[in-house]
Amino acid sequence: MKFAFIRLLLIFSFLPLSIQAGQCTFGLQRVAESINSKKMKSSQANSRFQDWFKQTFPKDRIIALQRKRDELRIKRMAQVKRNIANKLRKGMLDIGETVTSDRNQTFTIIAYLGSGGEADVFKVQDESGQVFSMKIFERRSPEKAHLSIQQFNEMRNSGIPCVDFEESFIVKSNIKNVEIHILEYLDGFTFWELIENADYYGLSPEELARIKSLFAEFSDNYDRIARVLGAEIFEGNTLLTIDGKAVVIDPR
Repeated sequence: MKFAFIRLLLIFSFLPLSIQAGQCTFGLQRVAESINSKKMKSSQANSRFQDWFKQTFPKDRIIALQRKRDELRIKRMAQVKRNIANKLRKGMLDIGETVTSDRNQTFTIIAYLGSGGEADVFKVQDESGQVFSMKIFERRSPEKAHLSIQQFNEMRNSGIPCVDFEESFIVKSNIKNVEIHILEYLDGFTFWELIENADYYGLSPEELARIKSLFAEFSDNYDRIARVLGAEIFEGNTLLTIDGKAVVIDPR
């Protein structure tokens, strides 16, 4: 009788823990189901948006938008070029200049893409003709560079659509002691470019509303995950590609 009582006592002692564990497991399952549900809805919405985008922006209109975008970026580069030059401690960084890595890789600058708080980004071409995005940090910062690489990998593993990180290196010549990141290049427009310059691009109110709606949904689906990883999603670091996909091009 005594042993039976002790056995019952032990069972009831562990019962709350079992219930808590079951609740925790159930909670995690609910979170996972919620994330998967959001991803499925997002995928369906993106598919509908891409169909609309292809119908609304045929090839000839995309080409016209690209010309306008490039004109804006050239003007922007003229405004920030002196600041870039000061950051990199050299004469003038311009189209056609080359950057050589410590691995003797040579990249030729094709176009200016944009600037952020800690880096400037250019479209470049290697010696084989392959095109990349080159992110040039203001100064060598191994901690920031490593964090950026880590965030890209974690975002991709978490299911956030983002560009592929290729490699990082230190510049050997032209620009001294500067950290460089080579990233996948995707053609498109940042949401900031389209929203802030809607009239210049000739977007109708309906087109602008659809583009804003896509970004809002994309941000709603992925920004919380990105912030957990120390990254963020906003209009300036999210690209709308020329085939209508939303992609993160920078973790910050």
